[in-house]
Amino acid sequence: MRAWHAYLVAIVVFSTLALHANDQNAIPSLIADPESETPVWVAADVGVENGQLNPKLLGWHLDRLRELAQRNGAALKKKGLASSAGLAKPCASSMTQPPAESFDPASSLSDLTRYYGRIILTGRVVAIREGFWYGLPASLLKLEATWMKGGSAGATYFMYPFAQIATDEGPICSKVIGDADPPEAGDRLMVFSSALPFQFDGGSVVIADLRTGVVYQRRDGRARVPESLRPRMAWQRSR
Repeated sequence: MRAWHAYLVAIVVFSTLALHANDQNAIPSLIADPESETPVWVAADVGVENGQLNPKLLGWHLDRLRELAQRNGAALKKKGLASSAGLAKPCASSMTQPPAESFDPASSLSDLTRYYGRIILTGRVVAIREGFWYGLPASLLKLEATWMKGGSAGATYFMYPFAQIATDEGPICSKVIGDADPPEAGDRLMVFSSALPFQFDGGSVVIADLRTGVVYQRRDGRARVPESLRPRMAWQRSR
C-alpha cells in the first residue's frame, strides 16, 4: 500500500508541475510602453480577436503584420491549403529579430562573463505564451531564475523571437537566425545579455542575442550552445 501511495503522490506532483509549466496566465496579457500608447507586449490571444488583428492594441505595427499574414495566406492557397493548422512550418515568410551590434569578444564563456554579460542569469522555463513584442511575433518565457549579475526584483521573463500565430488572413511567424529550436517548459537556460532588461511593475523582460548569449539544456539532456562558442568548444574537444 505504501508503494502505491508513493506512486500516486508522484503522479499528482508531476501533474501539478506540468499544469504549472503550461499556465499561460503566469505571463501578462499586456505590458505597457511608458513612451507610447501601443503596448510593448501583446499576448496573441488578445492581439487576435475572432481571427482578426486588434488595431487598438497593435497600433502602428498593424499594417506590417497584416501584410505578412496576407502573404502567407496567399502562399497557402497557392499550395491548395485552406489553413496552416497542423503544419510544422506554416509560414513562407517570417520576421526575424534584428541582430544586436556588439564589438566585444564573445568566443568563450570567459568572454561572455567579462565583456558581454551585463546581465547573467540561469533559470528553468515554467510557462510560455506567444504574442507580439514591439510588433515582432515572439514568445515570452517565464523563468524560475537565479540572477548572477545585474539582479532584478520581481518575476523574470525572457523574450524568445519565435512564434506562429494564426489569423483569418494567414499565419504570422517569426523565426530565429541559425539552427536554434524554441525552448519548451522544463528546459533550463543560461542567458548573457549586453542590454538592460525591460522593467515593469510585474517584473523584468530580458532580451539577448541567441547567436551569442543563450545556452539552454533540454529536459532530455540535449544542449544548445551559441554559434560563437562552437568552434572553440570543438577545438577543446579535439585536444
